[in-house]
Amino acid sequence: MRTFIKVALIVVLVLGVIPGGLLALYFAGAQERMDQFYRARDILQAMRSTHNDVPSIRSESARDALLRLLPLGTEAATAVTALSKEGFVCARTRSPAVRPESTEDKLEKRAEEIRRNLGVPRDLQQSGTRVVCQLGVAEVLGSTSWIVHLDFDGAEHLTNVKVDVLNIFL
Repeated sequence: MRTFIKVALIVVLVLGVIPGGLLALYFAGAQERMDQFYRARDILQAMRSTHNDVPSIRSESARDALLRLLPLGTEAATAVTALSKEGFVCARTRSPAVRPESTEDKLEKRAEEIRRNLGVPRDLQQSGTRVVCQLGVAEVLGSTSWIVHLDFDGAEHLTNVKVDVLNIFL
C-alpha cells in the first residue's frame, strides 16, 4: 500500500507540478522578451510606459509621450524616419483612416467649414497630408497594435498626432 501511495505521489508531481512550473517559466521568458522588445525602442517604450494598458482605443497619454519626443513642428521626414527606425510601417494618405468620428474630428471638420465659408485662401488652410504608421507587437497572451496618425501642414511640419492602441487577446 505504501508503494502505491509513493507511486501516486510521484505521478501527481510529474503530471501537475512539473508542467505548471514549465508553463510559469515559459510565461516569464515571454514577458522578458516582450520587455526587451520595448526597451530597444525609445519612442514605443515611452508610449507604452504612459499608456499602461488602459482599455481604450485612443490614448491621450501615449500621444503626450510621443509629442515629447516628436514635438509639433517636427519635419515630416524626421518624424517618419524616427518611427520607421522603431519598426513602424508608415503610409502617406490624404484622408483620415476610417474609424468612428470623435469629438475632435467633428471640431476639425467644423473649423474647416468655417474657414471655407470665410473665404480663407486655400494655401492658408491645412492642406497637408496624414501619415499613418502601424506596428504590431506580440504580447504574452495576444498582441498589441500601435497606430500613430501624423498630420502635416502644407510645409510638411507636424501639426497633430493621434495614437490608437488596440489590444488583441487570445
